[in-house]
Amino acid sequence: MWGGIIAASLFTGLLAFLIGLPSLRLRDEYFLITTFAFSVVVLQLLQTESYITAGAVGFHDITRPFDELVTTRSYNFVLFGISLVALAVVAFLLNRLSYSPFIRALRALRDNEVAAQSVGKHIMWPRLKAFVIAGMLIGAISPLYVWFVRMLSPHLFHVTLAFTVWTAMVIGGMGNRWGPLLGAFLLIGFTESLQFLQFSPEYAVITTAARPFFIGLGLILVMRFRPVGLMPEHNSFRGIRRQFLKKK
Repeated sequence: MWGGIIAASLFTGLLAFLIGLPSLRLRDEYFLITTFAFSVVVLQLLQTESYITAGAVGFHDITRPFDELVTTRSYNFVLFGISLVALAVVAFLLNRLSYSPFIRALRALRDNEVAAQSVGKHIMWPRLKAFVIAGMLIGAISPLYVWFVRMLSPHLFHVTLAFTVWTAMVIGGMGNRWGPLLGAFLLIGFTESLQFLQFSPEYAVITTAARPFFIGLGLILVMRFRPVGLMPEHNSFRGIRRQFLKKK
């Protein structure tokens, strides 16, 4: 298990490096279009190269850690505990990273690229490092999702999943360390709670479309009335400002 997680982290970090080299030279919507094009290419390769990925069928009955110690119905609690540990580790690493000069350089490049470049900040390499770090984190935590669904196929990673993750980040606040966590909790918690509501069979089509409807509605409302998200960026860096003022 640990060998697979480490290998996945290294592979996704390498893939992020190769994708980031050409795409990070672009800006704004051109960067989004380029990375989206890469994701489409990778998805098509997963579906066509069946001798490696088993094609559209994918892999089923994936072995999960500690599966033999508990019953199938109780395993969700084990997976929940593993997810909390993974969340704590990632939160600790990102919290430590947020106080580093590396993050301050990234914020400077984002807010005013010309001013940051004028004081000697390199443009390409900090962004590429952040891209690779994000890729490695994705490779490390992706097994949690695979263990939950117990299968691995291309249709699980369609553009809808990326849009849902992005929407959760926007709702919570992309510049805040805890914003994406809050956004994911509210968005997924609310949409998943719809399955507990009882509806008559003739409304089955409507209830099926309710999830993407509410995801889009939540995104529209937040972008209209609170573009910075529920947790603004400046709240996440108050500790850094206090440390800076103490040094002064």
